[in-house]
Amino acid sequence: MKVFKKVILIVIFMLATLANYANKNNFYNAKNSDNITFVFKGTKKGHQLKVKDQNGEVPYSEEIKRKGNITKSFNFNNLKDGNYTLELEKDFEIIVKSIKVERNKVVIEKAENIIFKPVIRLESDKLMISKNYI
Repeated sequence: MKVFKKVILIVIFMLATLANYANKNNFYNAKNSDNITFVFKGTKKGHQLKVKDQNGEVPYSEEIKRKGNITKSFNFNNLKDGNYTLELEKDFEIIVKSIKVERNKVVIEKAENIIFKPVIRLESDKLMISKNYI
C-alpha cells in the first residue's frame, strides 16, 4: 500500500510539473534590426546557454549566474550564413530554438523544441532510468 501511495504521489507531482511548464513561453523575439532579445523564464544558477552551428561547434556559451528570469540580446549578423540553434540546458530539459542566418538576415523559427533528459537513480538494488516524452 505504501508503494501505491508513493507512485500516485509521484504521478501527481509529474502532472503538476508538466502543466506548469505547458503554458510557459521561454523565448521572446523583440523587434530590433541588429539585436534580438530572448527572455528565459525559470532559469537557475548553473544552467547553460549555448549557440551552436550546424556542425555542433559552439561560438557562444555562458553559464547562468542567477535564478529567475534572464534577458539576453544577441547580434547574429556577425555569424556566417548557416543554421544555428540557441539552447538553454536546464536540469531535466534542453530548450532549443532554431535560427537561420542568410545574407545578413536572421530568421527565427517560432516553434521551439524541448528535449527531455533521462533521469537516472538508484533505488535499493535497482537502477531506475526514466525519460519524459511529450
